[in-house]
Amino acid sequence: MLNFGQKIKKLRTDAGLSQAMLAEHIGVSVQSISNWECNNTMPDISQIVPLASILCVSTDYLLGVGFDEKADHETLIRNVNTVWANYSVNTKENNADLLVANLYKEYLRKYPTDYEVKYKCALALYDYLLVGKVRGKFHIEADTYESIYTQCKSMLSSICNNTLVIVLQIQANQLMIGLMLLDDNFDEALHFVEMLPETCGIKCTAQSKVFYAQKSIDRANQVKLLADKEKCLDYLMALYESVNSGAYEKDKSISVLEHAESIAKMAVSLYLDATTLDVNSYEKMPYCYLITAYTMQCKMHLLNIDYDAAYTALDKAAKTACEMYLWVKSKTQDKEILIDYKFFAERTPNWAFSFSGLYSSEDNDFTNSERYKNAVKEIKKVLYNA
Repeated sequence: MLNFGQKIKKLRTDAGLSQAMLAEHIGVSVQSISNWECNNTMPDISQIVPLASILCVSTDYLLGVGFDEKADHETLIRNVNTVWANYSVNTKENNADLLVANLYKEYLRKYPTDYEVKYKCALALYDYLLVGKVRGKFHIEADTYESIYTQCKSMLSSICNNTLVIVLQIQANQLMIGLMLLDDNFDEALHFVEMLPETCGIKCTAQSKVFYAQKSIDRANQVKLLADKEKCLDYLMALYESVNSGAYEKDKSISVLEHAESIAKMAVSLYLDATTLDVNSYEKMPYCYLITAYTMQCKMHLLNIDYDAAYTALDKAAKTACEMYLWVKSKTQDKEILIDYKFFAERTPNWAFSFSGLYSSEDNDFTNSERYKNAVKEIKKVLYNA
């Protein structure tokens, strides 16, 4: 638990205030602020109320008294639910967004590091501005708009800079982008886009939102397509990892891989893109995900001792490997890229059996079978005669 001095320092930096700025607001010297933060001295009782007010917390929080966070949070949720049940966001008077934001702010005065509640508060303030300015449900005076905008931005900055919860940090960044777009601050919005991760198309989706707001429709559509591709391929990777981790029973794993096969086929039809071709660029190649679906199906069928199904999966993997290599060859003459994808295709039959872990070498009944040898021959015929 933070001591008094640590609380003052954290709240001050969280609010973006220097020691000099805080000292000016309270009417004390910078040395006094420094002494408080170092726990050398304490403020006078008359300074506690203005200090709490400027730092947007309760006096109880500063003094460390009157805490029952669980009960207070339960009361907050009940009160918020009551507001949502009885008031609307589409009216200026008794606006539900502002009413719940005030409830959140009062709670945050006591628990200022509850970043989940702080995000909900910022979301309510943003929604108020959105409904008023963009949807035109009511008029917001300029000074009121500016005040709420500033509060919302400050809360989101606090979350982005302090929370260790990655999901909450991403949500705050995404909402900050929406806030910037309310005032057509495109450059600032793109600045926050750069802070987002590329996983699951998160960054590309946010970028497309900015481009749509700028009326750059072609550019937005192009980025949106890239975001959709990333989401699709990341979803496939998640399915494969769940199967590899043993999260499902064998029969369930086969069903998951059959689902992955259908998604991967769709990815091949929608997202093949020659501009992504490079050495070791498999994570961008939909064909590789489809081949993986088949080789992992082969693995599961071998584990179930269902050899007919395993050979069928092997045949599909080999056919797809050939199709992939021919497509790559039709799109590039780069020797290094061709060698790289030739290696991937040529190793496909090996992966079809080695993923199962049943065999320590290629000298086994499965690889010595005619169907396995035919799959290897078909691939080599395409790779070396193409």
